[in-house]
Parts: sequence; C-alpha cells; structure tokens
Amino acid sequence: MRKTSLLVALIPLSLAASGCGGLGGELTDIICECTHCDDWREEKLSAYYDTSLEIAEIYACDAEWEDLMQCLIDEGECNEEKASWSVYVPGDCSGSMDLGTPCTSDAQCAVPGSSCNGMTCVQKTCAGAGNACQSDSDCPVGEDKCADERADLYDCEDDGADDESYISVGDG
Repeated sequence: MRKTSLLVALIPLSLAASGCGGLGGELTDIICECTHCDDWREEKLSAYYDTSLEIAEIYACDAEWEDLMQCLIDEGECNEEKASWSVYVPGDCSGSMDLGTPCTSDAQCAVPGSSCNGMTCVQKTCAGAGNACQSDSDCPVGEDKCADERADLYDCEDDGADDESYISVGDG
C-alpha cells in the first residue's frame, strides 16, 4: 500500500517537472533538437512556455497563445551549421544607396565596399534597414514571421489587463 501511495504522489511531481507538453512542449522539442539544449536549458524553456500559457489563460487568450505557438512551430527554421533556431527572416544585403559622388570606375569611389554604377558611386545596404553592408551577415535580422500572432496575443492580454470586471468592490 505504501508503494502505491508513494507512486501516486510522485506522478504529479514528474509531470510538473517535465512540463505540460502540448504546443509549448512541441516547440521546446523543436528548438532543443536544433540548438542541442542541455537538460537545464530544456527545462527552463519548457517552464517559460508553460508560464506563458498560464498567463494567456488568465486573460482568456488561449486561442491567441495557441496561434502564436503554431506559427513558431510552422515558421521557425533551424540553422544546423550554427545550431540556432529563429522565426526571423535572415538579413539581406541587396539594397543600394546612391552616394552622389560622380565616378567612371570603382577606384574613384572612396567609401569601402562602394562601386561605380551609372557614373555615380553606390554603396550596398541592408534591404529595409539602409545601413551599409558587404554581405548578408552584416545585416540585422529581418521581419518576424510571427509578428501578427505576437501582436494578437499582446493585444489580447493587454485588453484583459484593462478589464476590471472581475474586481469586486466590497461595502467595507
């Protein structure tokens, strides 16, 4: 009898330690498989998603939380070389900026990385950001593929925080 009651008492503890699973658990597994999480990092990540779900539930934002988790699962990408996982579009050094300096050859363009194009010096820039670059790695990450879902969850929780209907005022 003692062994049975001990086992019954330990089951909830083991479930709490392993996280709630679901979408948060699935996302944790995907990220940790990509980034080679140690046990500590995996537990911390799992606890983070468990807590974020609990907060979403408090504000009745379960659907928005699930939409964000599903987006992160669907849109996230693993860079196996760097063992990194992200939902951001990589930086892109495909823009250009006219420097206004007349030229007939690249040698006449004094700014490093600039070239002569159409009789004027042109500098390569990060698409959308405008800062000078030589390659894609010089550019900050781009757009968040789950920005809309993040905004929806934030707005839902913010609206829930403003709702004071659950606060009761006693007669004193």
